[in-house]
Amino acid sequence: MSNEFLQERKTRIDTRNSQEELIGIIRRKILEKPYLNYEEQQKWRRLVDDSLLSKGNWKKFVYSVPEPEKYDYIRKINFGNLKSVLMNMVFREMATKKDKDHFWIKYLDTYIKIDLKDFWKALYRDVVEASSVALDEATHMSAESPRKAKRTSYVWKAKED
Repeated sequence: MSNEFLQERKTRIDTRNSQEELIGIIRRKILEKPYLNYEEQQKWRRLVDDSLLSKGNWKKFVYSVPEPEKYDYIRKINFGNLKSVLMNMVFREMATKKDKDHFWIKYLDTYIKIDLKDFWKALYRDVVEASSVALDEATHMSAESPRKAKRTSYVWKAKED
């Protein structure tokens, strides 16, 4: 292979770009309004799939209840795998209603009120953790394709008459 060409892993690059966008949205949900706007809802499924690949299916999402004494001392709630929780943020409308900053779930016959910003913080930690493993998976499944090296200088030629 000549020095003019470098190798580029397309799946890894696409996965990393999707992860940056997904993590950026989650950060905005923590810092600003906790609900997903219409544009974010439209691309949410693709972003989650492209960001986590198969690694979101094995990662369990466990939410720590901030005030267990209010809810019969329930300390942790197992929501299932991370990917399905992220998908439910849109499909079960956990984070799509503009006037809501919380949602309710029934766990062990107890209704628990969950603050959306706090929930996004917990999701953020798990998404970042699963993202690094998903990047490794993307590297292994990624085909290499030749990429031309970027120019470092230009050569100007005089016009011949």
